[in-house]
Amino acid sequence: MLLREANKNLFFERSREDKFHPKPKIVLDKLEQYSSSVGLNIAIDERMFFEILRFAAERIPRVTVTSNGSLIDKKISQRLKKEGVSALKISIDGTEDFHDKNRGYKGAYQKALQAIRYLTAEGIEVRVQSTLMRENTGSIVELMPVLSGLGARVHSIVPVSPIGRARPQRLRRSVGGQASGDLMLSPKEYKDYVLGVNRAAKEINSKTVFEIRPVFGLDFKNNLEVLSTKYKCEALKTTFEITPTGKVVPCSFFPMEMGDIRISGLQDIWVSDRAHQIRRVFDDKLLEGKCRDCQIRKECGGGCPANSYAIYKKHHLGDVYCWK
Repeated sequence: MLLREANKNLFFERSREDKFHPKPKIVLDKLEQYSSSVGLNIAIDERMFFEILRFAAERIPRVTVTSNGSLIDKKISQRLKKEGVSALKISIDGTEDFHDKNRGYKGAYQKALQAIRYLTAEGIEVRVQSTLMRENTGSIVELMPVLSGLGARVHSIVPVSPIGRARPQRLRRSVGGQASGDLMLSPKEYKDYVLGVNRAAKEINSKTVFEIRPVFGLDFKNNLEVLSTKYKCEALKTTFEITPTGKVVPCSFFPMEMGDIRISGLQDIWVSDRAHQIRRVFDDKLLEGKCRDCQIRKECGGGCPANSYAIYKKHHLGDVYCWK
């Protein structure tokens, strides 16, 4: 769980709904038949956490929890293992100075690292995600060997999306329509960073899988020898999200409502006219601009349509980080 009190100064955090679905068990019962083929992202009330976690683990083959790690101690780690958690994702923004500053309190970084130690000791797979911004480029690279030493299974680096508190009105646009500003790297800077992270991963030479996405068709054989780089938006193909109030959306970055699980069955929502309409947003045949004739459009699908819409007010103009 991402705890509000531990993230009070997280300036790019997405806005959250205050009310939670009152009957998450009913939702999980409705979703059980889809759980082997579709990724489900469900937010639940902290007060019901372990009760719902146990209920989910009995119905879903793989349960993953997302956390900032601030409340995970040895006892909690043991209970997570007992209740059937397969993996735990922890968000860490960089090394200590940056992470504590970004999270809004001193000690956040050390708590996150201690959580990783407890979890790996229980045999729970740990996956760390870092949100890449202009201010933490070096800090994330410094974090990589730390996570390797702690036994993290995966370290994912994802560039900040211009939504929520990182929305366009907080950004500036440079000449030519490319997004820039205090948070986002330019396309050229992002490409150079991808190559730099690959060099750092080679030097570490660990069992930790380092991945950064998207990579927009870089020559994998000659340039990317270490990084895990597979990326294409899977929203409404193999994944979707259910909000705390029961709304079904493609993903948290793309909150276009398809339906309400409290009112309609998931199958009805999945095949509805509204769902079909929203899926067109992810159709690479509709890509415009430089993406239309790009040789790798089938590979990347135009990147993130939410990013495209946030900057260009169109879903099919391509990802704002693309350097091609």
